[in-house]
Amino acid sequence: MSLPLHIILIDRAPAALESLNAVAQQLGFNVDWSFAGSEAELQELLHDERLDAALAAYPPARLDAQQLIDTVRAAQPGLPFIWLADALTEEVVDLCLDNAATDYILRGQPARLAPALARTLRCPARPLSGGHHNGRCASETEPDQMPNAMPALDDQRCRFMSILSHEFRTPLSVIMTSAELLNRYADRLPPARKQIYFDAIRHQVHNLNDILDDISIFMRAEMGRLEFKPESTDLDALCQAMVTKMQAEVGASHTIDFQTEGSFAELWLDPALLEHALRNLLANAIKYSPQGGPVHVWLRRDGQEIVLDVTDHGLGIPEADLPHLFKPYFRGSNAQKIGGTGLGLRIVRAAAELHGGMVVVNSQEGSGTTFSLRLPQRLAITADQR
Repeated sequence: MSLPLHIILIDRAPAALESLNAVAQQLGFNVDWSFAGSEAELQELLHDERLDAALAAYPPARLDAQQLIDTVRAAQPGLPFIWLADALTEEVVDLCLDNAATDYILRGQPARLAPALARTLRCPARPLSGGHHNGRCASETEPDQMPNAMPALDDQRCRFMSILSHEFRTPLSVIMTSAELLNRYADRLPPARKQIYFDAIRHQVHNLNDILDDISIFMRAEMGRLEFKPESTDLDALCQAMVTKMQAEVGASHTIDFQTEGSFAELWLDPALLEHALRNLLANAIKYSPQGGPVHVWLRRDGQEIVLDVTDHGLGIPEADLPHLFKPYFRGSNAQKIGGTGLGLRIVRAAAELHGGMVVVNSQEGSGTTFSLRLPQRLAITADQR
């Protein structure tokens, strides 16, 4: 008998619990329900209970929908969040898209709870430590059925699958919600609103592709199979193109400025690897500056080295975390509530080392971080090599 799923219903009254539980049982889900109708009840449950999902219809008094999501995710980061809506309105869809809700169901269609739970809990979305948690991978078994395996390897595998499932769930939920809205209401939506949903789908597909690229590069680097394919590269142009692309993706929330000193038009580099490295550094600078603000990219020379600095003014890195930054899956102690695979810096270091270079970090918690990709000057193409 599997442990029950522990799900909290946040609503004005518990009337929906009976029908939701009946549907869950009918389709094979063993659910232990909790109900929160007030902010005090919600805070108590979030503090005392380890939850597997939150199902929210109406926020308690004094909280709006955005504050409700922020409250739940501040208390239990990564908790899957399903909206229970009276109708699929533009407001509901915008809430799902803007806050990465895992799924939604309509109050008049309780049978939709089963596929929503299946999508939400197919793989673990959160660390498997403390309390009870039933969001298992298909390969997991009950404790008394576990074979004699290497605990460290199993822990690493589960942690990696947990991270991946969480990172995939957000873009997939946005794609699903946007596609369903377009399918149901395409004839009633104005062109501008349709374009918003098409753009949301396109953006999340790009996000998924970036995640898959990172996984592929990481795995090849770990196996010693990451190929180095240098060619004559204009590093100035490469950086400018990546900065322009990332600025278009983040919009007005952050400004990315690019400065260069000198000429970097002919360098013997692997452009694909350096694009991945710079994308990861910029993505981190943006992600760990949640309040917005400028990100600075500076391409320069320092003695016998070509240096690419990426500087933000965000959270910064605690001193105790610095020795662990380049370990796979590592997440900073002050960034546990921010999504990410924990692979990006490992990829940046692999790219630097294949070029004979290194990565240097300078950070102060609360003030920001500078990552410096330092490459040897010998990568410059001389007149004799042209």
